Amino acid sequence: MKTEIVKEDGPCRVTVSTEVTAEEVAAIRKRVNATFAKRVRLPGFRPGKAPMARIEALYGKDIQQTVNQEIIDAVISDTQKFLDEQGREMARVVDLKDFQAEPGQAATLTATLDLSPRFDLPEETKWQVKKVDAEVTDEMLEARLADVRKMAASFRNAEGEETAAEDDLAEISFTSNLSKDGLSEVAARYVSDEGYWLQLHSDTFIPGLAEALRGKKVNDAFALDVTYPADFRVEDLANKAVHYDITLKTLRKYVPADDAAVVARFNAKDMDEVRQNVKDSLGVQRQYEEGQRALNDLINAIDASVSFELPESVVDRWTYDELYSDATNPLERFKDDPEGLRKDPVYAQAQERATKRLRRNYTLLAVAKARDIKLTGEEMDGTLNSLADRLRMPVKELVRRLRENGRLNQVIEDSLCQKVLNELVPVCAVL
Repeated sequence: MKTEIVKEDGPCRVTVSTEVTAEEVAAIRKRVNATFAKRVRLPGFRPGKAPMARIEALYGKDIQQTVNQEIIDAVISDTQKFLDEQGREMARVVDLKDFQAEPGQAATLTATLDLSPRFDLPEETKWQVKKVDAEVTDEMLEARLADVRKMAASFRNAEGEETAAEDDLAEISFTSNLSKDGLSEVAARYVSDEGYWLQLHSDTFIPGLAEALRGKKVNDAFALDVTYPADFRVEDLANKAVHYDITLKTLRKYVPADDAAVVARFNAKDMDEVRQNVKDSLGVQRQYEEGQRALNDLINAIDASVSFELPESVVDRWTYDELYSDATNPLERFKDDPEGLRKDPVYAQAQERATKRLRRNYTLLAVAKARDIKLTGEEMDGTLNSLADRLRMPVKELVRRLRENGRLNQVIEDSLCQKVLNELVPVCAVL
């Protein structure tokens, strides 16, 4: 075969032309003929003994299609070798054209290819991030112990003239000028209720309600006017002005836990044991949080340090992966309007995420090569087992599907990139 680059469209796209000699075409056809001869069963002939002329008369079209595909496969394989010799790597076949493969003649093929980017790795000093600091300070410990005491706290019924205060439990009834018509099921809960319980430490329900209840006694009734914020969690209520009439029906006073209650609640020997257990637990949490923080800081540092051209067709594929996982389901919304999808802001946002992630992956794979970081068989099995568990399917079925849709290598590369990141964190966390 003879392959040559006939056009360069930027750093990541080339058009190559390949000529397959008549002898090479004949060898491929001979191999295909032999395969068909073994498989075809014709009446009156033993397997493999039917005349080739009869086989070609019956299956000539299928034979030629198979020959053509094998020629294309051979050309793509040879083109990859041709590019390897130039220090370039094929990322994706964009287009095949001008294919001619007549029997007894040489074959020609023109292919447009996207190439993996060529770039220099930044100095690792650009990736330096803050050290992992998992120290548990006295302030952190005391704050967590305060939460522990709240967990061990109890409540008693309010007596006499006692009023509602921070952390108390209150049961209220309320009505409003809202109508349930047209409201979602969630929004309808804000219309009225005869017995709604809440704790007076945050506005997890109606904005301002906890604050309005403070200082109220059992059976106190009061009005509350609320304008729900534009970003309120219940979309139907956003920007609505609502009038509420509220009555405090039941009040249970918060009783802080003493040491004995805390020790009993956590089945400990004494407060020293409780304190140590809390400190140990907090240390594990801090280690995890700091590790994640350093990892995210490293990712951001890598993203900020690399900028190189990417193969367009690969960016497109990764963009559609981003759109596929988008909760707004844009691929379904634009299934009959692909051009409209590309003009919608959601496409530009997905493309930006894909571009950043793809550059990072290329960078991390280059680091893996430079540092000779590889996945072990055990690590690869762990990746596939974890993904199979998440998708609730047998590992063999997962591997089969990944191979069919060409995603197996991507899963392997993603796992390797994660391993590289994990190994870079202790190296780069030096500030």
